[in-house]
Amino acid sequence: MRLVSALGLASLLFIDSCGAVDLSQAMDACPGAAKFIQAQISRQLAAGPPKAPAVTDEAKRHRILEHEEEDQRLYEQLASGSVNPTAFKELQARNLRYLHKELGHAVSIPSIDEVGRDGLAALWLLIQHADGDVELQSKALKKFEPMVKSGEIDASKFALLSDRVLLASGKPQRFGSQLRSPTTGEPLDVGNSVAIERERDALGLMKLADYRCISEQLYKNSH
Repeated sequence: MRLVSALGLASLLFIDSCGAVDLSQAMDACPGAAKFIQAQISRQLAAGPPKAPAVTDEAKRHRILEHEEEDQRLYEQLASGSVNPTAFKELQARNLRYLHKELGHAVSIPSIDEVGRDGLAALWLLIQHADGDVELQSKALKKFEPMVKSGEIDASKFALLSDRVLLASGKPQRFGSQLRSPTTGEPLDVGNSVAIERERDALGLMKLADYRCISEQLYKNSH
């Protein structure tokens, strides 16, 4: 499994959208991260594919996936430096309007039964990128927390959104998942690494040093 999708990679690491990435060099450079990823893959293979629930709201799932597809396309163009800044801002505004309409003021997150595993993952990504409304992100985060325990949302997704909200609120990160600024790409100080390591371990994430190593390798490979 040398090639992984952007969304699949984000579930293990930190990149919101990077297209298909060759992991072989990065894993060679970061044996600790490689061991963690291989163990995750082995557990998933042993467990078999998750049972796909019967989607009860196919129309909502379709709307979410449509917006996520457009979001990913523009973010990939942004990473390659080929996106028009105006078009990107318009996309962000359009997606934010959609989230307000779809989720309402209470930010009602649909269940995996309503929109499927792929629909819920796509919705998480749209919310992760909704930096224009930290209140919406914060409300969604509270709804996602019990979904981590039920297995509907990956723990790493919860960590990514948690730290995104904390940084936007001027607070230190909890999991150290945001290593670079999402707008400038500049390195970020994660703060108290001992406390972060404790939080990461409790959530079942890879060690911070391994996460830093492979994240930086992948960042170099994608720029």
